[in-house]
Amino acid sequence: MSKSESVTKLPSSASSHSSQAHCSTSSCHYNMHTRKTLEFNVRGPACVYISEEDQIIVPGLSILEINFPEASEVGEITVRNYYTAWLSVYIKYVNVHTHVDYAPPDMQGQREDISGWILSIPCRILMPNPHLEHGSHDLVSLVATDSLIEWKKILAIRMYLHQPSPIWRTYYVGEINVYKDLPRLGSKTSKQVPARKTKDGKPAETGTHKESKPAPGPTVANRIIHILKRQTMHSIQWKPSETNSANI
Repeated sequence: MSKSESVTKLPSSASSHSSQAHCSTSSCHYNMHTRKTLEFNVRGPACVYISEEDQIIVPGLSILEINFPEASEVGEITVRNYYTAWLSVYIKYVNVHTHVDYAPPDMQGQREDISGWILSIPCRILMPNPHLEHGSHDLVSLVATDSLIEWKKILAIRMYLHQPSPIWRTYYVGEINVYKDLPRLGSKTSKQVPARKTKDGKPAETGTHKESKPAPGPTVANRIIHILKRQTMHSIQWKPSETNSANI
């Protein structure tokens, strides 16, 4: 890992959560006793450092991590936003490899290993305009059907929280709930950013397109996430050299 680029370590003390226990007032009547919730631990949010030695942080970017005690299937995650402009979701899961019949006897059947951090939801906009209040306190739903890959055998979920505006110095997501099944019809959680309207009340023709790409924030953030992913893979694949091993 390069000394000039690093990510701060998430706090070692992780708090245990029961999804049901942290249900918000507006959604308890709907979710309680009707959906299976999952146990999980939360770490963070923590800042991302450009240079850990100089304590130079990446402005407007932090990481929150959800860990499960065992590999789990997830249908929906709901969170209460607090001034987060948009977020990206990465998952770590148990990867099952199936070997064909003509493979050697010791390699036949199934083999499991743990994946690295895989991109699941690239960019979910929570605040159409990061400098304005709209969407800053919404209850947000992240559904398995929105993911690029299946939410099965998940061990951990990372949310990269972005807020490029200097107006909001504190931003995060809270009231986290994790459900095994998909949401039922009638859920009151926010599933997408509403289209903007003109002064006469009509939807703006290009509103959806502009809201899906808040420039230039996501471009810079995606580069940072790419660096973090590359560093993670490098640390996983790193092996001590023979010289270093001899000196131990």
